[in-house]
Amino acid sequence: IYINSMIRYKYFCFIDNGREYTGVNVLDWAIEAQDRGAGEIFLTSIDREGTGQGYDEELLSLVTKKIEIPIIAHGGAGNLQDILNVAKNVNIEASINQLFTDILLVKI
Repeated sequence: IYINSMIRYKYFCFIDNGREYTGVNVLDWAIEAQDRGAGEIFLTSIDREGTGQGYDEELLSLVTKKIEIPIIAHGGAGNLQDILNVAKNVNIEASINQLFTDILLVKI
């Protein structure tokens, strides 16, 4: 689910890599995805993607409180502390980001 929060200060879903506005509220879509049998949700904040400003913890908290399936956070991590903060502050299953991949590559 690609999310943009800049529209009327609410979270809405976008498709086509964030280019096409759907008009669907993120909570409605997350609940529908869960009801249709999704096993997890890969949640990308397109407002934060590539900024290095940290995850959108407000968005992640909002969604994790409404659904039971795991959330994979994506978009916004700029350093290891961002990853640790979201793991500590939000009930997510995992976080995916380029920074994490780079760290793994260095360790290998």
